[in-house]
Amino acid sequence: VFLWLSVVLVSINLLFLLLAGLWLSSQDFKQQDNVALAHTPNKAVTTKLATVNQKLERVQQQLDQLSITLSEQQQLIAKSSHNIDQQLQAFNAKQNQFALALKPVKPTTEPKPSQKKAIPSPKPTNNWHVNIGTFSSKDAALRLKKQLLVLGHSVQINDTQINDKQAYRVQLPGFKDREAAEQVATKIMDQTKLNGLWAWKDG
Repeated sequence: VFLWLSVVLVSINLLFLLLAGLWLSSQDFKQQDNVALAHTPNKAVTTKLATVNQKLERVQQQLDQLSITLSEQQQLIAKSSHNIDQQLQAFNAKQNQFALALKPVKPTTEPKPSQKKAIPSPKPTNNWHVNIGTFSSKDAALRLKKQLLVLGHSVQINDTQINDKQAYRVQLPGFKDREAAEQVATKIMDQTKLNGLWAWKDG
């Protein structure tokens, strides 16, 4: 349920980010005074051009952030789909084992008491993480890290490359399994305005 809820939240986030990017682009490129610029003094024209350049830089930064966020969400959907496939395969394998166990077998010789070997339980690992967010700006990642540190969480920022661009991923490491990671992700979403947090396994 948590996985499907994450996918729905991801889709809503993608639509919202896309609409926000289009709206910002249309606002920054509305130039109603182009004719007036041709008749104003050179200093005023230079000032206007500088303002337009600043707006264009802000729009480019926002588009870079949108691109990174979209790539992250695509990776999440692909990973979730892979996990579902693995779970289905494991479920089908268990069903086959169960069907074989129910099939009656005629003993050819007198059955001997079997000695079952104890199967060692898997050792717990701490390689599950919670992905909080990925940013094109390191300052934005540091601000989020500071916010989470105040809430008492152990946070790390990892440098990564997305679409050949530098990005900064904010994560909570060191969970023993998916359930523990998802519990913390839910708690953080309740404590903050963050959403779309997801758990993943390293390696």
